[in-house]
Amino acid sequence: MNADLLFYLLVFPGLLFTAILGLTVGWVDRKVSARFQFRVGPPFFQNFNDIIKLFGKETIIPRQGVSSLFVISPFAAFGIIVVTSAIVGAALFLNKTIAGDLIVIMYLLMTVSVMVILGGSSSGNIYSSIGSGREMLMLLADEFAFILVMLVPIVKSGYQLSLEQIILYQNQEGVFIASLSGILGFIAGILCIQAKMTMPPFHIPEAETEIIDG
Repeated sequence: MNADLLFYLLVFPGLLFTAILGLTVGWVDRKVSARFQFRVGPPFFQNFNDIIKLFGKETIIPRQGVSSLFVISPFAAFGIIVVTSAIVGAALFLNKTIAGDLIVIMYLLMTVSVMVILGGSSSGNIYSSIGSGREMLMLLADEFAFILVMLVPIVKSGYQLSLEQIILYQNQEGVFIASLSGILGFIAGILCIQAKMTMPPFHIPEAETEIIDG
């Protein structure tokens, strides 16, 4: 495999860069939430400590489930996220794109949700199946809206499917968010991303407020 490709996937703008950025943004989110609740909030390295502890935990494979799918699905979802971050980051920071990368990104983001559904449903646990069913409903609810959001930059850029071309078009003609359709698309896009990440108020698949988690 090409050394540059490995660097893009594993270091920048792929795995390492995305992990550090995501954990940092997560810390900011927790810190701001704590301030609104008149709390101090976690220290900066708390999320990093949590992820290290998570990797150190034992993997318990249920006997009554589909063990192969149960193990493979999280790794597949993780790999898809790494590839997606590398594609987006390469277009934003390195001006490197592939043909139709916007369509590829939409497909990959949908596949992550599918992997979550498969992983939960393959555990053989009824409550995990409930959570998987809710995740499926969320996917059906947000995917069509997400496709419509993606149509905004595609149409406004003259039906370009390349992130690089869309960015270049905005550099020349002005950013899309300066228009009404751009503002509406941006707001809808934020909501769709929240739904895909099962963040409040779209966190029903996690069932954090229920006595028994889904």
